[in-house]
Amino acid sequence: MKFELFFIILFGYSHAIELQCIFRTTQLIIPEYVCDVKNFTTSFESRIVTNVIGEHESSKNNAEVTAINIYYQDCPFLPLGLQKFFPKLRILAVINSNVQHLLAGDLDEYENLKTLSLSWNPIEQIGHDFFRGKNSIEYIYFYECNLKKIDPEALDPLINLKYAIFDGNECIGSTFRSGATLGNLKSIIIRNCQGDDQLKNFKSKKNCEKETKISENSFLDVFIIITLTFLSIIMIILIIVLNFINKRLFLGNWNQIKENLFK
Repeated sequence: MKFELFFIILFGYSHAIELQCIFRTTQLIIPEYVCDVKNFTTSFESRIVTNVIGEHESSKNNAEVTAINIYYQDCPFLPLGLQKFFPKLRILAVINSNVQHLLAGDLDEYENLKTLSLSWNPIEQIGHDFFRGKNSIEYIYFYECNLKKIDPEALDPLINLKYAIFDGNECIGSTFRSGATLGNLKSIIIRNCQGDDQLKNFKSKKNCEKETKISENSFLDVFIIITLTFLSIIMIILIIVLNFINKRLFLGNWNQIKENLFK
């Protein structure tokens, strides 16, 4: 019995972490009651939140929280166990916090999640089951991560997706909205985000486009220079001709004046 208790303490509670919140109300599209997380670190072994501390606004409690902001922390792995403290959670933002690994099951607990923002994290890939069952998500943000590989089926569960930001990544760099651009998202992922070969092709294509653009710009520059040179030559010739004509007219008038003076 003592050994079992020791085992639970050692391998159970050693994985538990505390979430320190600064609670506030903010006005986005609708009012959100936010937990701004401070002094927070996770690892694979220690990422299960078992306690939340922080002073609530008057008449508020954990059940009123709709958004969690984890900014500038150290979270290689996403935290688990938040849903039981924040049942109304709709927005999860873990930004610039060293997130590196997105695992199957990381989002399973969230029942009403609408927005997931993981921008400015060194994330290299999204697996096929990261978003499993998350048809509630409407907005995802992966701005300037380090995405090199995205499973072709990774975003399939997001049937209500309205907005997806992938700007500034290795294999993809665009913003996709409802409609045509969002419909093209999967084909772009299949074409560019399936591994090293696709990444090389993507970079090669980018370099080719860049070189083509440089070539086009160079041709345009040369054309402009030649045109300006030609126009300059024409202007010089016109000036010479006009000067010659003026001199002839002046000499003719001067000779006529002299003849009149000496008559």
